[in-house]
Amino acid sequence: MTENITVNKDFNFEGIFPQCRKEYELVNKNRIRLWYDLSSMCSDFRNYIQPTGYKTLFEVPDLCEYLGVYLDYIKDKSANDKKRSCLYFFYKLKDLVNTYKGKCYTTKECYEKMRKKYVTVYGAQKNYLAVISDTCKDEVTEINNIDDKTFHILKYLDDLHNKFENLKITKHKTDKDSCAFNKKCLDIYDKLSEINKKSQNEGLKSELEKFKSAYDKYVKSNPPCENQAKILYLSTGTNTGIAVSTFVIIINLFVLYKVEKKLNLLYLSYTYTVFGKILKSPVKKVKKSLNKNKNDNFNLIYSSENEQNVLNYNNYRIAYSSAD
Repeated sequence: MTENITVNKDFNFEGIFPQCRKEYELVNKNRIRLWYDLSSMCSDFRNYIQPTGYKTLFEVPDLCEYLGVYLDYIKDKSANDKKRSCLYFFYKLKDLVNTYKGKCYTTKECYEKMRKKYVTVYGAQKNYLAVISDTCKDEVTEINNIDDKTFHILKYLDDLHNKFENLKITKHKTDKDSCAFNKKCLDIYDKLSEINKKSQNEGLKSELEKFKSAYDKYVKSNPPCENQAKILYLSTGTNTGIAVSTFVIIINLFVLYKVEKKLNLLYLSYTYTVFGKILKSPVKKVKKSLNKNKNDNFNLIYSSENEQNVLNYNNYRIAYSSAD
């Protein structure tokens, strides 16, 4: 629960997201050979931390290789960039260990076990095709230790940016997907804002402000739901789109009312005549169709008002969290 999570106010969250996350996702596509060469060392790492479950036989070495390739990629970065990349690496390493219940408990311990060179049954040191880089060993300090609370914050930030990327990918797909990712972004943002109120971590505050700016800019030109987009397309202000849509619907209702009134008079005029009997069935069908159209138009007005309420509520949530 977020109300019990606080974070070290000196832990520096700035610059980790979204850049390090994007690099981590992309870097492995061009380094297949290194991935293969790390397989032997990563299999030994899996055996050493003793994770639980049959799936770990393959999944833990795969993730270890992923991390090893990422470390090789960041080794030539500048000092500041490398520091941020190492923090993201430590977070992903802890995520691996937590997911598979491995036996290492601090950032430093897990990293040391990952880089450990094992020996054969005859006592000789193994010869690996490639080894895990020690490029982040100088960043393993007390302040940069990814404890459980810091880990949860990083997990929320990672998930926040993941949902935002999904929102942007689904902008041409169904309303349901787009709206769902938008809601998840808002929910995670609210949780992080609540956490930061208690932690007063300047880096986390800065990251939330940057995310809000990027989010606001995107949804302003790419509304997350198709039906909302239609309303906003007409809008030159906050409620203009709703006003125009509602006005058109009201005109439709007025026309339908006039037509229905004429039909009622026509029907009454010939009720007791032979022609009236012939006319009775077609008139009823037309009236039934008119009633359906009226109901559809009333539903459109109600739906439009609800959509505007949703838009206003989303804007309020982001603005309120930022103000605090």
